Amino acid sequence: MGAPTAPPLRHESASLGPVRGADRLLSLDAVRGFALLGILLMNILTFGLPEQAYSNPLRGGGTDPLNIGTLVAVYIVGEGKMRAIFSMMFGAGCLLLLDRGIRRGGGIEVADTYFRRTFWLMLFGMVHAYFIWWGDILYPYALMGLVLFLFRKVSVRPLIVTSAMMLTLLTAAMVADLFDKRETIRKYRAVQALDLESTTLTKDQKERLEKGEKEMKNLYPSTAEIQEHVDNYRGNYAKNLEERGKAVWRFHSLPIYFPFLWDMLSMMLLGMALLRSGVLTGERSYSFYGKMAIIGLLLGVAINGTTMYLQVRHKFDP
Repeated sequence: MGAPTAPPLRHESASLGPVRGADRLLSLDAVRGFALLGILLMNILTFGLPEQAYSNPLRGGGTDPLNIGTLVAVYIVGEGKMRAIFSMMFGAGCLLLLDRGIRRGGGIEVADTYFRRTFWLMLFGMVHAYFIWWGDILYPYALMGLVLFLFRKVSVRPLIVTSAMMLTLLTAAMVADLFDKRETIRKYRAVQALDLESTTLTKDQKERLEKGEKEMKNLYPSTAEIQEHVDNYRGNYAKNLEERGKAVWRFHSLPIYFPFLWDMLSMMLLGMALLRSGVLTGERSYSFYGKMAIIGLLLGVAINGTTMYLQVRHKFDP
């Protein structure tokens, strides 16, 4: 089947406003709802357990077979995937808003509506993050939403190419960062193996020790540090607010070009491409979606299954 440049629009009103039931794309709504429930499944861990327990059950949650099995299953099915799907739906939704506005003859009005909507989302995200839960994604979504406006007229192929390039650079940056962390810890342990009481450390060794201690604190927080974190959240609201503010500020202070944010932006661009090509609107054949599902599942389960096997085998050592 052909790939239209934009999804068909039905029963459009003359001015911008809330989308009526007849105008909604049920395929987008269904996939968005699926992803949202999947995100809830992933976030439940950090609603009730320390942040470190999200990827390491040794830091909370239990290590019995049932807990480990549940963690492995949830990670293979949901980790990274639900956020990716939801990001694609966000990108598609932004493009849909802009396309519909432009087709109705809007110009400045469309841009005004889009940016007001995005800034309100950013405000809601900040309130949610600082006063309710540190893992909020509305703020970074709004931040990336501002960038998406620049891609509103870009065609399918450049969107896919840009998304792929960003994912490649993101992967390279994360792999490089992890190798750097591993090397930092190796050098730290080499210095620690010395008799520190009788050895005069060089400037380089002191720097290795200092850098390593900081990295070890991040990767292997002590039981006392984790308990303090839990107590602050279980204490009065002032303590709760202070503890959450530290985590939120680390996230919100990242520069917009920081690779982690590319995770969201690359998926948003891919969502825009899939909307323009008719994939997200259900316009492709059953065989197309069948092949897409089979290839994606085979690759995804193989890669994530291997990853989780290695994590369990090495007792979740970062």
